[in-house]
Amino acid sequence: IFPHNPEAAKLATIREWLAFDYEAGWGTDAFEDTVPEDAVFPERWDSVDERYDARDMLDQQFALLDEYMAQRKLVLQQGFSLGEVVTEQVDEQGIRFRVQVKNGTTGRGRVGQGMVGGALKDMWDGLVYIYTSKPIALIIILVALHCALVMSFESIMPVFSRENLGATDGSILGYLVMGFGAGSLVGTMLLAGVRSEKVKGQLLIWTSVFSGFTPMLLAVSFNVPMGVVASIGMGLSQATMMALTSTYIQTLAPDRLRGRISSLYILHAGGIMAFANLGYGIAADSISASPILFTTGVIFVVLVALLGVGQPILRQIYRTGQVATA
Repeated sequence: IFPHNPEAAKLATIREWLAFDYEAGWGTDAFEDTVPEDAVFPERWDSVDERYDARDMLDQQFALLDEYMAQRKLVLQQGFSLGEVVTEQVDEQGIRFRVQVKNGTTGRGRVGQGMVGGALKDMWDGLVYIYTSKPIALIIILVALHCALVMSFESIMPVFSRENLGATDGSILGYLVMGFGAGSLVGTMLLAGVRSEKVKGQLLIWTSVFSGFTPMLLAVSFNVPMGVVASIGMGLSQATMMALTSTYIQTLAPDRLRGRISSLYILHAGGIMAFANLGYGIAADSISASPILFTTGVIFVVLVALLGVGQPILRQIYRTGQVATA
């Protein structure tokens, strides 16, 4: 009922939700792994998959309620303050005092902080929200891993084209870059035609996985056509994955913080890519580019699998394309 979740209303009626015994642990591994085979459940919750889906949704709702209570308390703490307590009378007739109750805010937007102070405060507010809102934090972490491990390849492509594909000038590197761009264009155009939220969720997991596999394919490419095909696959999967995560971030972010959170999303992605490119470029001079491409691809695929298995929120997105708004 609150916070309002349209997906919860689609999954079950209020009467059916009231019959879901979340306190007993329905939909958790601890309960489902030990429940007797002859256990009886309400008809709506007789399927273990449905109980897991319901538990994922309830966990998100409980997290939002916790956030709501924290924000509510913050409003009370900052909304008013008390001045000095002044005692006016203390005698046998009793105690009399006065205290000024003051508005805790000026009603104006950070007057006196200056442009730099206001910008830093805005950035800090955005960061705090990102890492206290689990759905947004998980997507940001996924993007940061994606950019650090499989998108930071620009600095090693010249070495790869020279050592693996026999380049003597910049033409082969140009083919690889054009292949990546062509794949990115095709991927984003195809994504624009997807209307089903469930398909978008499934695309997120598959493009994440292929974002790791395509650099591995590039790493073992032994001729230019194979390298270009791998580069096209990298562009298609990576650009689509980034477009999807950006959409989820903007959907989950509240109106008052959407601009700040979107900017910090880009900062996480671009900032980590800069440092990763620096490190990979230095490493490529010593160990060549192929081992870097292959190893980082493997690591990313493993991390995607671990996050998918370990995080109910991501599983919810992958299965349904939906997640409760922050």
